[in-house]
Amino acid sequence: MNVLFVEGETDKRFVEQVVSKRWLDLETNEVVQCGGHKRLEHFRNKFLEASDSGGRVGVVFDADDDPTDKRATVQALSKELGVVVGIFLFPDNSNNGTLEDLLLEMVPSDNAEILRCFDGYQECLLKLDRPLTTPNKKARVYAYCEALLPSGSKKMKDSKRDYRNRDLWELNSPALQPFRHFLSTTFSTDIFNAT
Repeated sequence: MNVLFVEGETDKRFVEQVVSKRWLDLETNEVVQCGGHKRLEHFRNKFLEASDSGGRVGVVFDADDDPTDKRATVQALSKELGVVVGIFLFPDNSNNGTLEDLLLEMVPSDNAEILRCFDGYQECLLKLDRPLTTPNKKARVYAYCEALLPSGSKKMKDSKRDYRNRDLWELNSPALQPFRHFLSTTFSTDIFNAT
């Protein structure tokens, strides 16, 4: 069985919802939440089990501000165990950022005005003559979902969010192409013809 390691609950939910059935069969590919690159070493046996059974191993983490350390950690473990590991760092495997950056790129064009409202809110906070914290990308994604979902809905929370909701996310977004390519090359699947 192939194994795809992800950082947290939100990443796991995103991968399982967006990838499954569209690009990767989750009956032969397991998604494992590991808690981040520094905790990956606790999953050595899972790496070896996948490799020993002829499966492949992939790792998907946020690039954050310095992806070098994350790549180095994964590569060191890969070398130590003698297991080939595919690595993908959100948002696009080449720039700094997070899953939330990818999600913001997946907002349908007819909802872009909602994000512009949020930009105005942040600009307003920055103009105030006092020390304030502007909301981060997670808060931006949360506020975007909250604006579009029914009042009182719990589905805007990370753990309940529906990444298959086409009213919220453009599932054929070009922003997903690098991730699709990673899955194709890491797990040798023909996902580019999938919709």
